[in-house]
Amino acid sequence: MKKIGNLESLELNSVFHNEATEFTPWLAEEANLSLLSDAIGIELLSPKTEISLSSSHRADIICEDSDGRKIVIENQIYPSNDNHIGQMLSYAAALDSMILIWVASDFKDDHRAVIEYLNRITNEDFAFFGVRAKVLKIDDSDPAILFEVVAKPNSWTGKSGSLDDRARFMTGLKDQLDKSKKGNYSVQSPGWNEINVAVGISSVYFTIRLNKKGLQVVLKLPKNGVYEKTFDLRDEIESAMPELDIEWNQVETRKYHDQIIAQSNFDFHQTEVWGGRFQWAADTLNRMYTVIIPKVREIVKSLKKEITMS
Repeated sequence: MKKIGNLESLELNSVFHNEATEFTPWLAEEANLSLLSDAIGIELLSPKTEISLSSSHRADIICEDSDGRKIVIENQIYPSNDNHIGQMLSYAAALDSMILIWVASDFKDDHRAVIEYLNRITNEDFAFFGVRAKVLKIDDSDPAILFEVVAKPNSWTGKSGSLDDRARFMTGLKDQLDKSKKGNYSVQSPGWNEINVAVGISSVYFTIRLNKKGLQVVLKLPKNGVYEKTFDLRDEIESAMPELDIEWNQVETRKYHDQIIAQSNFDFHQTEVWGGRFQWAADTLNRMYTVIIPKVREIVKSLKKEITMS
C-alpha cells in the first residue's frame, strides 16, 4: 500500500519571524510573487519593497499589472488588524493605486467585510483583495505557502452565485480560444482580466487581455536578445499580417515583458458584440502564433548556439 504522509498546518510567523526583513523580501521574489498572481488572476510585475511614502509610512510592496497600473501589496505575518486597513488606504491614495492586495495569516470577519464593502461601492476599475497565506508541510518536508483568496472584487462572481459580466466574458473568451485552436499552444484558465497562452518556449507566451479600451492579444518576449532580433524582422512580420495593426512595445523597466500587441477597441458593456470579439481574439492569436512563433523558435535556437560556441 502506498504510504500517505501527514499534512500539517503551521503558523506563518513560525516560518517568517520578521515581516519587513523576511516575509516581504520572500514575497517580492519573482517565483513567489507569481504564486500570488496565480491566486488572484492578475499579473504582478516590477516589484519594489519597503517604499517610503512619508516620514512614518513605508509600503511593503509596490508593483504593476500588465496595463501599468500601480498595485499596493500590504502583508502581515499575523492575522489582520485595524491598523493595516488605514495603512493600505493611505498608501493607495499616495500612489493613486486602484488595486490593493492585503496578505495576512488569517482574516477577521470585520476586515473581510471591509474589503467586500470597498469592492461593492467602487467601480470596476478598482479591485481590493484579501488573501490568506497558509503554511503547510507533509511529514518532514520543507514548508510551502498556499495563497487563498478570502475577499475579492465583485466582478469575480455576481449575485446568487451567477457569473457577472466580466466572468461571463472571460469564460466565453476561453471557450472560443479552445474551439478555434490551430497551433501547438496551451490556453490557461482565465483570470480576472486576462488569459495566458503557453507556447512551449521559456519566458515566451501570449496574454489575451481585457483592458479599458477593449481586447488585446499580446506576445511577451524576454529581454535576452529575443525581442530585439524579432524586432529586426518587423517589416517581414507586419507584411505577413497586413490585417493587424501591430504595436511594438519595449519596456525598459520590466525584465521579461517586451511586447508585440494587437488591439481591438470596443465597448465591453455592449454584450451583443462579445461573440465577434471572442472570434477576433482567437483569429489574431492563431495568426500571430503562425507567423511569429516559428521565427522566435529559430531566434531562441540561434542564441543558445551562440552561447554554447562562446
